[in-house]
Amino acid sequence: MSKLIDIPPIIEHPITLGVNLLLAAWSIWFLMHQIRLKRSIEDRPRSKIRSAPQGYVELHGKAKAFEQKPLQTPIGRHPCLWYDYLVYDYSGNKGKMRVYDKGSDCRNFLISDETGDCLLEVNSAKVYGRHETWKSGRSELPEPVRNKVPGRRKEVYVSETTIEEGDPLVATGMFQTNGVIGQPMNLTRDARELMKTWFADKDRMLAEWDVNRDGKLDTDELRKLYQHTWNEALKSFKNSKENYTVHMLGQTGDRTKPFVISAGGERELLQESKQKIVGAVIACIYFCGSFIVLAGIKILNYIYAS
Repeated sequence: MSKLIDIPPIIEHPITLGVNLLLAAWSIWFLMHQIRLKRSIEDRPRSKIRSAPQGYVELHGKAKAFEQKPLQTPIGRHPCLWYDYLVYDYSGNKGKMRVYDKGSDCRNFLISDETGDCLLEVNSAKVYGRHETWKSGRSELPEPVRNKVPGRRKEVYVSETTIEEGDPLVATGMFQTNGVIGQPMNLTRDARELMKTWFADKDRMLAEWDVNRDGKLDTDELRKLYQHTWNEALKSFKNSKENYTVHMLGQTGDRTKPFVISAGGERELLQESKQKIVGAVIACIYFCGSFIVLAGIKILNYIYAS
């Protein structure tokens, strides 16, 4: 059968058209979602912790440690409340990034303003910290990280993102006040009690937390166990009926109302949202344009053949 425009059969196949249609619909949905998200960032009112309503709020304040000892970044050795790090290099003519090591850790910490404190459930948040990148000699890296970098590499890039105590913060999420005025909670004490129960049953503890099966818990395994007991203590507090009072900020369960903690303020959030909108516009143009062109060719060929 003759055609007006000759293209490979696979391109004008109905499945190809269907995939393009689905991608075009997805790109339109994603664009509208990002526009709504950007508007929610720009339009939501700021609240003070003491007078914040129950529900989705935006809080401004400073990062404040909450009972636990602060973390230390594994490479820069900076005390912090949250960190994310990456050790990488570029190789080949195309400059392809090769990641040698990466990791992240956090403590639940507070956002504090002049009216009070609010506990942030950091593990479930999208976190934006202060970013720092530098070149490091392989010999200067801590041994666990250095062992992951090939010996032929004399220098690598190190990227660390942190939130430190006293950093200015913007946090958005579901605000809840638990309990009534009374005795303040002590999650550190409760976590330690849970740790004691694990150490009392050493066989069970090693069976569940000794990942490398060397008969003991190393620093990383102990850290994971402690974080587990901390989270269990926090969960127990949430279900408690005792006279505690604490303000908490956590997940909303609504994609249009994200739980975000940013040390860069609204600027970081808006910048990321704008970048996603630009990407969504490009995807819309590409996939919608592809579908229109392919469908148009198929219709013209059908008309020409008939």
